[in-house]
Amino acid sequence: MQSLRFALQPAVEDISVSWDLPKGVTATILSPPITAIFQGQRSLIYGQLARQSSEATNGSVTVKYSLAGHPSQNQLHFNLKPAEDSG
Repeated sequence: MQSLRFALQPAVEDISVSWDLPKGVTATILSPPITAIFQGQRSLIYGQLARQSSEATNGSVTVKYSLAGHPSQNQLHFNLKPAEDSG
């Protein structure tokens, strides 16, 4: 029944992840590719950042997708420098 419910509702499709990182920083996606997400489901994307010395400390990741034929995207900005008081 759950599969039938999923088939009758719009799904998030055409999911892609892109990274905007400083020079010398690379990202490796550790999660398997996501092809679709249905209402009530969640999905986690794990990435590993590797750093070769870079002066810049900010980066971002953008997730692009399509829902009911309408393209959309979400962007997350982050700081690569650890907080000084984090221990």
